[in-house]
Amino acid sequence: MNMENRAIPRQEWPEFFQGFSKKHMNWLVTVELLDPKIGDQVLARDFALQGISVDAKRLQEGSLSIFLTKGEDEITHTVAKPEEIRLKRSFQGADEALEILSSEGSVTLLTFRVAIPTEKVDGFLPPSGGAR
Repeated sequence: MNMENRAIPRQEWPEFFQGFSKKHMNWLVTVELLDPKIGDQVLARDFALQGISVDAKRLQEGSLSIFLTKGEDEITHTVAKPEEIRLKRSFQGADEALEILSSEGSVTLLTFRVAIPTEKVDGFLPPSGGAR
């Protein structure tokens, strides 16, 4: 798979996640926790992304939260002390995955079920804006 990685500077996280959440609302994702201490775990598979938020005032010692839904189920996954954010994009410009590295050594990996450039999504979503 051909991808390019883009690190998101810490000072840009609040604005990045606001735009990212808006562009990818209801996109189906899988969230995995890669942790050398407890092993790799799938936390959610094919859940609709509702958003990602970070406390702009506490970027250094804070946390970020990923909000997901699937039918009546709601999941919030919180990453304590995020240290690095990397956006993985295909060479065609489609967002494929988001890596969130914690200062504690774990990686939260958010992978889209279907990667398509966001500017091409309009023709693929139902009028209600439901999940893909």
